[in-house]
Amino acid sequence: MPLLNAKTLGDYARYSQMGAEMVAPIILGYLLDDFVFGSLPWLTIVGALTGLVWMLWRLSRLLEHDAQRKPPAKS
Repeated sequence: MPLLNAKTLGDYARYSQMGAEMVAPIILGYLLDDFVFGSLPWLTIVGALTGLVWMLWRLSRLLEHDAQRKPPAKS
């Protein structure tokens, strides 16, 4: 059995995408703060909170999808 199969690589891709989706609003908020509005740190904080809420929502959807995909173990 190979160490990394297609399902495992797909799972890793989803998890890394969630990390990028959490960081992107922080970077966008910082760039808007620094170069457009000059209102440091407010848009950076808003970006961090937006990224956190988005990541938690995506995580709950991912866990819900995984729970539906895998039947519960029989004892």
